[in-house]
Amino acid sequence: MRYVLDSCVAVKWVLPESDSQKALAIRDDYLNGTHELIAPDVFKVEVNDEDDTLRVTLNDEVQDGSFIAELLVRNGFRVKMLREEEIDLEDVFMSITKGITN
Repeated sequence: MRYVLDSCVAVKWVLPESDSQKALAIRDDYLNGTHELIAPDVFKVEVNDEDDTLRVTLNDEVQDGSFIAELLVRNGFRVKMLREEEIDLEDVFMSITKGITN
């Protein structure tokens, strides 16, 4: 069977929450080849267990990230702070000259 993976399910693989066991079962079924998981290519989520933070990186096609806070709150996350990361022009220049585009 094919399932669309929502980020709130994937986060439960690494952060213990309600329904984490169900999320882990979905992951295990995927790893065992029982199910196929597909994910929308809208954003990438990185979890930092050391300071309990999530870093959300939007794909270039997404112009408005205002849905992120609503999505987190709707899925039971407590949002302490939400900020847009400042882009250092030197880093951008170095990425472009090295051919890094994302």
